[in-house]
Amino acid sequence: MEASLRIQKGIVKKFLAAVLAVCVCATLFAVSPLGKAESIFGEVLKGAESTRCVTDGNAVAQGRVVTGANASYEHYYPNAPKFAWSADGTSCTATFTCKYKDGTTTVDCDITKKVEKKATTAKNGKATYVASVKMNNKTYTSKKSVTIAKVAKLQTGMDKVTYTGKLIVPDVQVKDANNKVLSRDDYVVSYSNNKEVGIATVVVELTGDSYSGTLQKEFKIVPAETSVKSVKSAKKAFTVNWKKASADVAGYQVRYSTKKSFAKDVTKTVTVKDASQIDTKISGLKSGKTYYVQVRTYAKIDGKNYYSAWSDASKVVTK
Repeated sequence: MEASLRIQKGIVKKFLAAVLAVCVCATLFAVSPLGKAESIFGEVLKGAESTRCVTDGNAVAQGRVVTGANASYEHYYPNAPKFAWSADGTSCTATFTCKYKDGTTTVDCDITKKVEKKATTAKNGKATYVASVKMNNKTYTSKKSVTIAKVAKLQTGMDKVTYTGKLIVPDVQVKDANNKVLSRDDYVVSYSNNKEVGIATVVVELTGDSYSGTLQKEFKIVPAETSVKSVKSAKKAFTVNWKKASADVAGYQVRYSTKKSFAKDVTKTVTVKDASQIDTKISGLKSGKTYYVQVRTYAKIDGKNYYSAWSDASKVVTK
């Protein structure tokens, strides 16, 4: 009888222990988030105490837990993140903090852009960027308003180019008021009068979502240069001979100086108005004096002269 009673008490204790274990498991499940944790960050060794989110492989529990076996821990991010934008609005990150304050994770956002007002050559524009990120099947968003700086500069890299007989198409660069270079997708380029000697024009038409308006800039096309073939000394004089220009020109200019630098106060210039003439004699000079000589071409368009670059200098000593 007494042995039977002891057996019955043992059964009751085992039953109560089983019920208690079920209650503990239920409690662990009760405090667990229903959403899936997003990132595994490390391990908790057997017998260690952790305030992190801990899983034994079957259930997730939060709070201060002493593991009975080795376990991995995961973080749970149920709340809105902290967004960090770049200054220009083109990139953004979102930092999530674990509900139990024991870890963070940072992810890149998807960015969309809406232009509220296009920038022109006179006024700034405005754009709104929207960053979005998804965590635990929930989407979070953030907005940033950005000024689109007005377009301020058109650069061709050259103000004067030499006639080649072909269309001249200089490279173009467009910058905004903050000196930022615009993408080639933001404008189209056209040219006019860009073959013959004279004034050529480059026109930029601003296009796309962010810009509107036009810019233009002129550049000169000057005649092809010539070169000195020979300089012959004469008594208080010299004769200079040059290469005939390959393109139509109105004539040539010859300059000579007692200084290699062609300083203005010691330099004189003679104009040869006959395009077929390829030499000229300079007289009335000092005997035994060294002179430096250069030649250039010129063309006349609409009453205006356009000059080539000067040739390399040649040296002569008068007799």
